[in-house]
Amino acid sequence: MRLKNRVALITGANDGIGRATAEAFVREGASVIITGRRSDLGLQAEKRLGLLATNPQSTMFIQGEISKDGDNQRVVDRVIEAFGRLNIVVNCAAMQLGGTVLESTAEDYDRIFSVNVKGIGLMAKRAIPHLQKSKCAAKVNIASLNGNIGIANRTLYGASKAAVIVMTQSMAADFPQIRINAISPGFTKSRQMIAGPVYRRKRDNN
Repeated sequence: MRLKNRVALITGANDGIGRATAEAFVREGASVIITGRRSDLGLQAEKRLGLLATNPQSTMFIQGEISKDGDNQRVVDRVIEAFGRLNIVVNCAAMQLGGTVLESTAEDYDRIFSVNVKGIGLMAKRAIPHLQKSKCAAKVNIASLNGNIGIANRTLYGASKAAVIVMTQSMAADFPQIRINAISPGFTKSRQMIAGPVYRRKRDNN
């Protein structure tokens, strides 16, 4: 169990990559705290994690929206209160949005960058002081292949994920005592993917 005695916080873990990551971490022995916008899905995920965990008390769901600084502070405070430390943060929360620049509205820019970029920065602000206290700290930001390569009808989403990649590189340079990396997956099966494979309309974050 490679993550035994580690405490991991995973955002956007109600579905998709976040939920799969949480389940993998539990199987590897970590205490796992998941957060997401929707309480109904989060509680379902929490129940699943409890069944997988050796100790059900080592898993927890905390509702929160990553784009809200107050929510991030509350989530991190609750993690420290319950477990006393924080070793790993995986940022999976993201908003999906398709379309070209002609179809995108000013509101679209604000919404997608608020979740995909500002949210990662605000969570980092609250989590990094605690990660700095750990000798085995790691932070992973989920970017996207679309952040490396432009894809038709994915302009704003791709731009936001490119920002995640650069933000991650800067964080790694600013905090060398923490292992900070980005992962850029391709299309991944999730509730959002099934709901709208072309992403021509707004999709809420997990």
